[in-house]
Amino acid sequence: MKETSNLSTGTGTIETDTIVRHMPDAVLIYSRNGNHFRTAGPEASRIFSHIIAEGDGGHPSFESMMGGQAEPLGKLIGSVIESGRKVHNQTVEIELNGDRILLLVSACPMTGPETGGDTGDSSEGNVNADIIFFIRDISHSSNRARESVFGSGGQQKFGDLIGSSPPMSALFRQISRIAPSPISALIYGETGTGKELIARSIHSASDRSEGPFIPVHCSGLPKELIESELFGHVKGAFTGANKDRPGRFETADGGTVFLDEIATLNLEIQSKLLRVIQEHEFERLGSSETIKVDIRIVSATNRDLRKMVMEGLFREDLYYRIKVVQLRVPPLRQRTEDIPLMVESFIGELNAIHNRRVIGASPQSIRVLMSYSWPGNVRELRNAVEHAFVLSRSPYLEPDDFPDEIISPGSETAMDDQLISNGGEEARIRQSLRECRGCRATTARSLRMHRTTLWRKMREYGIPGDYGKRL
Repeated sequence: MKETSNLSTGTGTIETDTIVRHMPDAVLIYSRNGNHFRTAGPEASRIFSHIIAEGDGGHPSFESMMGGQAEPLGKLIGSVIESGRKVHNQTVEIELNGDRILLLVSACPMTGPETGGDTGDSSEGNVNADIIFFIRDISHSSNRARESVFGSGGQQKFGDLIGSSPPMSALFRQISRIAPSPISALIYGETGTGKELIARSIHSASDRSEGPFIPVHCSGLPKELIESELFGHVKGAFTGANKDRPGRFETADGGTVFLDEIATLNLEIQSKLLRVIQEHEFERLGSSETIKVDIRIVSATNRDLRKMVMEGLFREDLYYRIKVVQLRVPPLRQRTEDIPLMVESFIGELNAIHNRRVIGASPQSIRVLMSYSWPGNVRELRNAVEHAFVLSRSPYLEPDDFPDEIISPGSETAMDDQLISNGGEEARIRQSLRECRGCRATTARSLRMHRTTLWRKMREYGIPGDYGKRL
């Protein structure tokens, strides 16, 4: 289009074509004087190449926007033109040649002397002013978002692990190299970094992928039941053992056992575990019958096992058996460039669960997320995105949708200090969790309540499950 139009900004007049050429959105300016779209940017020509018919004088006509497959968009444009009101980030789905296209539309009356409109508040509706429309094709926004952050190379992924940062790329290479081997692997990483996802990726990429993957969260097993859980028991082995029951190792035959928080196992269980790794055999509790199994052991911990060995808290021979290969998972604060990809993936999952169409996180939100330290790592990020997703009522997650402690770090601790000063059960639970570094078993003992009671009260007060570990 050759015509040059002007846009009044309140501080001066700008050539609209200058703005349009640099806009990522399609820009259409509807002129009431002539009933046509006076200006269309390059992106508008791309999006509407099959819709907009050239009218007299080379301008797309209003009628061409109102008919055919673009009718939903035409109806929205028509309602804005009729009312003169603003529209902000409204989604419209149209059909082009059999493909469904999702558009994000905003519109605003152009007030000022250059447009012939008045200078009143356009939010109340200005039926005399021309209208400027900003339209974005968000059908493939996730692909464009990846390219804008990481270039055309796109996302790197290994199983359910996501990341393009150098630390994650190196980790992916390690996983691909060790997965085909039956050797034991030890995964080091802070709480919430995704150690179980790594173990699952190792299993999925191995020749055992058709076999079972059995996760064992060692810290969550009661000490009096852990031997039965791992090795199984026979009827009568102890009070309440009313029938034979296979353990986790027996169930995992032909597959992989993932021992999370292996450092919490006592020395007696460590000794029996060593035999399983060395001989691939064990006995059920209360039985003398030897059971042979073909399993691979992948372990994980967030503690310094070498130091525990020196302190006599972990068997040295077991330590060397489980750490044939070591994998170190970088904390999220060391790979913040992966956050946009992870947020996009989480939003996609939540859209499917809740049947919504949240497009993504706004650039401002991404900046906030990338500047936070993430003591709870990927788990905390996932929870934060879900929190924002539930609260958000717009196509994009905005900073105000996220938890206060992420927007204003330190606010959670300050809130807890205020609660403690005021007294109350919630304050005592929070304080004890902080003192016990998030260990619910220790917290329950210190508060003299059952663990299930503690968990129920944490849910009642909205206290996160990993609270205390991330402070």
